[in-house]
Amino acid sequence: MAMRAQAMVWAACLAACAGGVGEIPDLPGTVALAVQEGGGNAARTVSLGNRGTCALEFDAEAWSSDGGAWISVSPASGLVAPGGSATLTLTFDVATPALPPGTYTGTLGITGVCDATQQRARGSPREVALALTVVPSAGGDVWEALVGAANPAARTGAAGAATFFGTAIFGGAGAGGAPLAGPAVYDPGLGWQLLDGLPGEPAARRNHAGIFAASEFAGLWIWGGRLGDGQLTDTGGFLLGEFEFAWKPVTTASAPSAREQHGAANANIWAVVWGGRDAAGQVLGDGGRYDINNDGWAALAAAGAPAARARHAMVFTGDDVVVWGGEVAGGGATDSGGRYDPSGNSWRGMSASGAPSGRTGMTAIWTDSRVIVWGGRDAGGVRNDGAAYDPVADSWSPIAAGPGAREGHTAVWTGTRMIVWGGLDGAGQPLGDGSSYDAATDQWSPVSNAGAPSARTGHVATWQGDRMIVWGGIGPTDTGKSYR
Repeated sequence: MAMRAQAMVWAACLAACAGGVGEIPDLPGTVALAVQEGGGNAARTVSLGNRGTCALEFDAEAWSSDGGAWISVSPASGLVAPGGSATLTLTFDVATPALPPGTYTGTLGITGVCDATQQRARGSPREVALALTVVPSAGGDVWEALVGAANPAARTGAAGAATFFGTAIFGGAGAGGAPLAGPAVYDPGLGWQLLDGLPGEPAARRNHAGIFAASEFAGLWIWGGRLGDGQLTDTGGFLLGEFEFAWKPVTTASAPSAREQHGAANANIWAVVWGGRDAAGQVLGDGGRYDINNDGWAALAAAGAPAARARHAMVFTGDDVVVWGGEVAGGGATDSGGRYDPSGNSWRGMSASGAPSGRTGMTAIWTDSRVIVWGGRDAGGVRNDGAAYDPVADSWSPIAAGPGAREGHTAVWTGTRMIVWGGLDGAGQPLGDGSSYDAATDQWSPVSNAGAPSARTGHVATWQGDRMIVWGGIGPTDTGKSYR
């Protein structure tokens, strides 16, 4: 019942048009943030702008699914003049109701009418899902066994993501490298739920992309990869679980060409795919933008896009999808990148000054204000360094050297810290250790080895509410642990 912590500053436009009718366009499907247990208030703002000729009268209400008083919105109503704007502040409070660690959900509802005619605005009412993750206060550093006995089939390279209904996985390579499907969901209170055979399940695959995607629908979105017959695919699927588990189809009409080793990112109402390799092994420099609500693809702009590449990082900042690093034509790694604006379908450049050395096998996470890139392999070998990228200032800053150098590891963001675990060392041996990085103090601290999972790479790691879930990986294995 959680998702990885990611702050969003998001905008909506309440537009009045000829005839005195307002309109509420699509809003992000989900707004999520994390607050430490016992902390004070955290806030997010919503900008309501009116481009029309009719003054727009709006009402806003925020309510929690559990009836708790941890969410409020101010002002609750107001008037937006033509060409003007109003700012709504969502306040998340974990101290007054003393919320324990976990994830709490709620809803922001916005309605609007034309002040002069009282005609309902098109798209009104509009609702946005809210997710508050309460992160445990300092302490813990404990590994625990996963609950339940029914594990999914052993695999490496599965796609996995933290969702509202648990950590969802799909695909990967089983024994002998054969692609698997084997969808499953892990709930820390219930254990694994094996979901093989649901109608519409995508074909087994490996080297695919998988992300948590949220808009009108929310769940694990997977696309592309290599099928059991050895062919690449341009197909995908969307595993939903709000009421009951089900697959929502992903159209192939106007989809990007079939590929593997590509990147994907959730960007408000879109899932963005870019880069990767084609059937001939050539790196690609194109992609597509999938409309989650309406099951439709549109090509990404080509002007200003970064150089073609595979095995790169893709992170959504709330405004742009940041693409960085990876393997370019000729086999070398790059320290270049670019920023894609999904709402405007346009690319902007990205500074390379102060960036990490060009590499593959690194991790990249969003901290609410910075993209942190760490580890991986460059021309000199595996690395234990990285840097933080500020997308607003378009600048890089170094971070402290971390734990032992590695590639093929995982990294999760807890809301206050980045936890790095597993991977391969410089000799290609799997690692069974890790460390956590405090972005506020630029300091690392080791993760306990007591009770840790066996050394591995190719595993799934997610931050599920108040704990890291590690599962699967090299072997392949069907084992895992949780850490908090």
